[in-house]
Amino acid sequence: MPMEMQTTRQQDNRQPGNPYGVTTNKFWNFIPAAGDKPPELLLYGAISSQQSWWEDRVTPQQFNAELAELGDVPEIIVRINSGGGDVFAANAIFTRLKDCSAKVTVKIDGWAASAATIIAMAGDTIKIARNGVFMIHDPAMTVWDTFKAEDFLKMADELKVIKQSIVNTYASKTGRNAEDNSLCQMKHGGQETQPLKMGFVMN
Repeated sequence: MPMEMQTTRQQDNRQPGNPYGVTTNKFWNFIPAAGDKPPELLLYGAISSQQSWWEDRVTPQQFNAELAELGDVPEIIVRINSGGGDVFAANAIFTRLKDCSAKVTVKIDGWAASAATIIAMAGDTIKIARNGVFMIHDPAMTVWDTFKAEDFLKMADELKVIKQSIVNTYASKTGRNAEDNSLCQMKHGGQETQPLKMGFVMN
């Protein structure tokens, strides 16, 4: 689950209809309810592809605002086809969806990999297509710069903390022990494979 520890600041792009000025960092799309069809959250593509939510306060605010605009609905469909991305964005979206009073139904249309699997765990029901793919792995960090040995040791400690937070999320959904080291080991496949047997997804 790559962590993009970038410090690039977004330009002020606020304008009518886009009060938060979000441009390149928006990676989701809300589809309002229509008739008897519940609203949908589409997560297709990389999660937070341009800038990490580590230092970005603008993008999470817009996500929260758009989620609130759905109103008091009984159900939200979350459709995922994503190879993952920023773990901080995934954790924040997971928390916001869990806080919703609506039933959250997650449908993995293509694949949910890496950080996208964190968001999937917010579902009261998690379904995967027969040809779908579900993949998890230990968190990783991409760095660009010159570092000393103690810097890398600090990064390693940070990754351990992040991994435990991810494992806690998986454990809360699957009912498995958070000390189970297998929870962050590589798993992949659709309905008839290990993720189904371990409780990550259901038919």
